[in-house]
Amino acid sequence: MMNLTAIPAHFDGTRIVLDEPYTLEKDMRLLVAIVVENSGEEEASEWFRASRESMARLQEDEPDYSNAVIIRANPEYRGS
Repeated sequence: MMNLTAIPAHFDGTRIVLDEPYTLEKDMRLLVAIVVENSGEEEASEWFRASRESMARLQEDEPDYSNAVIIRANPEYRGS
């Protein structure tokens, strides 16, 4: 199952910088939502809310797969 964590961030001109501490692992998959700065704080909050709801729906639709469907195990997988 996919876990969703929303973290505010900003672009410093070179890279995306998280505004709150969070440990990222190498090659961790991320979903980035861009919020236009001049859209106003209320609209930005609405975009974040909509993004969280969309990701929650994606998680609900994702089936739980049993180990029986694994064709070839990935020895580098570190998930639970």
